[in-house]
Amino acid sequence: MCDGYSGYDWLKKINGRILCRCVVHARRPMERALKENPNLAKIGILFYQNINLIEEMIKEKKLEGEEKAQFRKDHAEPLWEDFKLWAASAILDVPKDSNIYQALNYMLRNYTELTNYIDIPDMPLDNNDTERLIRDMVMGKKAYLFCRDLDACKRAAMMYSLFGACKV
Repeated sequence: MCDGYSGYDWLKKINGRILCRCVVHARRPMERALKENPNLAKIGILFYQNINLIEEMIKEKKLEGEEKAQFRKDHAEPLWEDFKLWAASAILDVPKDSNIYQALNYMLRNYTELTNYIDIPDMPLDNNDTERLIRDMVMGKKAYLFCRDLDACKRAAMMYSLFGACKV
């Protein structure tokens, strides 16, 4: 599970690996397009909201394993297909330099990876939990450049690993 950064695309080439893209990362460009093109952006956001509702229903029903995958296949897959058809049509009528174009293009370009989670019961819809876990490291990257020596850097890395593992 990752965002749309193309640097992860090599993972698709490893046998047995299935690349999944984070749905939240796909939704964000749509939210940015709200001011510029509220009519289309609201429709796109509604698709994402309905996809999230399906995951909420899965949690409420406490579905796991094959039942969860089947529920996604029955409910999320048709919704994604409708989303794709709508986006493919809508993108034809918007300027290529617009935010809504970027949002629609992101979803269409990453459609397969955005929907791969459907068949993988343990795969979440997004990577928000993981991003929360690594947030401290990401936020402090520049500060870590100034460890006084290599040993101090190693100790800091061990401490962050230890504390990060404790969060899990």
